[in-house]
Amino acid sequence: MNNWKWFIGFCLLSLSAGAQDLTTRDNEEVRLLARRKVERGLYDLLNVLSQEDLNEFERNTLISESFTQGPNQLFYNGDVIVEDDVNPERTSAASVLDLSVEKYLANFDFLYRKSAGSSIQFSNFKVSNLKKGNSLYVKVFYTSLFKEKHKQIATPYVPVRRIAEVRADLVGKKWSLLITRLAFFTPADSVHFTQNDVALRIDASRPLAPDSVQASIPKTDPAQVQEQAAITAYNQLLNEGKAAFETGNLVRALEVFQEADRTKPYEDLTPRIRIYKVQKALEEQTRHSDAELKRRAELARRKRRYEEAAQVYQKLLELKPDSAALESTIRGLLEKARLKAEYNEKFALGKHQELIKDYSRIISAERKLNRRSGDQDNSSDWYLGRGRSYFMLNNLSDALADYTESLRLDFQNLEALEARAALYARQQNYPRAIADLTTYLSIDKTSAEIAARRAAYRIQTNRPAEALADYDLAVSLDNQNYRYFRDRGLFHLRSNAFERALADFNAAILRSRTQPDLFFYRGYAQTGLRQFEPAGQDFSRATELGLSAQLMARIDSIANVYYQTGLQAKVPTEALKLFGVALQLKPVYAAAWSAKGTIHLNRSEDSLAVQSFTKAIQYAGKDAKAWFQRATAWARLKDFAMASADFKQAYTIDPGNYPAMQNEARCRLEMRQFEQAGLVLGTLKAARREIEQRYPKAFLAETYWLAGRCANELGLYKTALPDLSAALDADKNWAPAYTERGRSYEALGRPERAQEDYEKAVALEPTVATHYLALGQVLEERFRYREALVQYGFCLDRSRIATVTRQARIGRSRCFFYLENYPGVIAELNQVVNLKENVDDQARMLYAKVRTGQSEEVLKEIHPDSNSARLLYVLGCANLAANNEAMALTSFKKALQTGLSKEELKKDKLLDFVKKDFRKNPLFTELIDRR
Repeated sequence: MNNWKWFIGFCLLSLSAGAQDLTTRDNEEVRLLARRKVERGLYDLLNVLSQEDLNEFERNTLISESFTQGPNQLFYNGDVIVEDDVNPERTSAASVLDLSVEKYLANFDFLYRKSAGSSIQFSNFKVSNLKKGNSLYVKVFYTSLFKEKHKQIATPYVPVRRIAEVRADLVGKKWSLLITRLAFFTPADSVHFTQNDVALRIDASRPLAPDSVQASIPKTDPAQVQEQAAITAYNQLLNEGKAAFETGNLVRALEVFQEADRTKPYEDLTPRIRIYKVQKALEEQTRHSDAELKRRAELARRKRRYEEAAQVYQKLLELKPDSAALESTIRGLLEKARLKAEYNEKFALGKHQELIKDYSRIISAERKLNRRSGDQDNSSDWYLGRGRSYFMLNNLSDALADYTESLRLDFQNLEALEARAALYARQQNYPRAIADLTTYLSIDKTSAEIAARRAAYRIQTNRPAEALADYDLAVSLDNQNYRYFRDRGLFHLRSNAFERALADFNAAILRSRTQPDLFFYRGYAQTGLRQFEPAGQDFSRATELGLSAQLMARIDSIANVYYQTGLQAKVPTEALKLFGVALQLKPVYAAAWSAKGTIHLNRSEDSLAVQSFTKAIQYAGKDAKAWFQRATAWARLKDFAMASADFKQAYTIDPGNYPAMQNEARCRLEMRQFEQAGLVLGTLKAARREIEQRYPKAFLAETYWLAGRCANELGLYKTALPDLSAALDADKNWAPAYTERGRSYEALGRPERAQEDYEKAVALEPTVATHYLALGQVLEERFRYREALVQYGFCLDRSRIATVTRQARIGRSRCFFYLENYPGVIAELNQVVNLKENVDDQARMLYAKVRTGQSEEVLKEIHPDSNSARLLYVLGCANLAANNEAMALTSFKKALQTGLSKEELKKDKLLDFVKKDFRKNPLFTELIDRR
């Protein structure tokens, strides 16, 4: 709850900063802080990560802290996008790979060669003015150069120009700046580019901040004086810590550097690095104390690590060079180490029978020698070695006897205790295994490995509380080893304590970012918390790192649960959510992408369907169904080029996918690619026998209908007739086929047969306007104008398509014209939009207006210089009606010159209607005779 309140408060403060009156002083302060964020913060981070003297945990901690809330935060969050420049072949915006900042820094740490000193150089800094987008921000322009080499790519690094976008939020009275993006420079952008710049009020009362992190700060502003004091105090702490370290006062040095890290006034990793160095010095100091060396030597001896024990005793000898006892001990240990090394080599080669004879011979010889000398038997190591060989040969009873004898001879033989515990565990005798490991830990209280193993055995004896205590012990004994955090996280997973498991896997990943199983298990914990998006990111990272096939199968299984549940969901919205979860967990899940696309397709969300099927195809390129469904979505979006290509790919993958072929042909018809469509349909017709067996008759009928349409469009009417007849043979009740065949008959000069087909189409589909249109047109062609008017009227009653309505009205206007019903002509054409698009229709309208006494209006509508013979003729008649014979003669002359026939001029009734005796006019007679 407190975190939520803090977040709301932060947002309100940020909003107020965006809305308040910003000044030039704010602008300069933000510019300075943004430059520091890059010039000091980012620069230090990359250089520290590239140095040799940090261990993996320390580097991973710095990476994590760079994008999580705290004093070392540089980036807004872990999702900040960085354009990769770790690959030296990526040097500009022309070759971009977007990575999350977490992955970018992990790649940098893993792939960029480490060095003893700083190898990253930043230069040429320039900072934009304050800008306003979704938040306030500035852009920092700089040049970056990596001086070391990439571990895997031989190409040398070159200087590259980069841009850092830095978000600015006013929190209280202080500006907080965090990087939101790192990218390559683009020529379209520059420091002087003013788009989104914030309007600033000049603040003359306060001096501007310096434009360099190295510049001196004026002492006239109280805020700047306070900042200078903080910097001075910080530098004093660094100097004090350094002096304490150099004089050997490591405890004080650690305290001072920790104080400096808490109070630093700007981004600086110096105190953190010095803390790491002091901690290492303290650890090394402890390791080399006299008591610690003795403890380590004795522990190594008990673990039968004789060479290691000799090395530690050698360090003790350096502290006490005159100790003859130490020299004797070292010689004895080295001899044992030599013998053990020899036998270990045989063990590694699998010579277990031979080793059993060797160990038995040594044991027998030592026993005889000890009987003669009266010395105590000291063959613990030999019984242990022989027991290990028996164990490898699966002779567990003899192995157990030898381990037990080894421990009787030396109850502190840690290697024997560990071996016997492993044997008991193999026999599933976990109580005895736990007992041996407990004895081990009583002797060596520092073994995290043994504590973790005892925890695993206690899980088998159903003692979870004790197991957890052991995992806690292992972590406390070695908190730098990721395995103990992982093991404890797995324990929490088994009890569904997902938050605790997540915390442990986070800690494990801080200690090793190269173990794929850690990312898998963290993702698994996140699924338990229903944090599916980060879980999917972790699963993807695990896969990139080389996750085992077994764990990969578990990812598939988890994602499949949500996928299968989605398939069974009855509500599409719920199914989409479930598929979304499956895809967050497994972004390459092609079947889930297809299922999601299918729902979008069924809901007519065609753009979303295209996106989903594109993903499905990306991850399963041979899925013919996905290609087919994406093509369907493209077709609905009227992108017939994309649709036809996808349909073709569908039947290329699956040659028997005849619907895909047919749909490709449909798309090509829409694009008026009639020849290509005809070729595809030809392939379908060749497969007629197979199609008849696999598909209903309607499919074959449609194939021949489409072929007939292609032939009609290409003017191959004789070719179209048999195809369309074949379509009707397959389906005698298919109205569109009758209409299309009617077209063929009509074009071949057989209007009576065309009329028959159109009438059948009307009878079969009495609600389809286009059938009536075609019937009206053929009746008009056969001079049956009154019948045509009726059919055109039926068409208008049913039409909802503007182009069909237009054709029907123009058809009716023609019929009224031929029937000399001129008011009817005007009434129809008055309802036609953009009548002047067709000169014949316009001329018919104006002709009718002259016949109905509207000559004055006609004179206004026709230009005397028109290039239409028909319009010029009507214009002449209108002039004649207005008793302007001179203009009439001029118009008639131009009409004849532009194509009007002499016969039409002699016989047309309009001239007689306006002035019957005008034909006797000598000038008119001369005009006709001259032509």
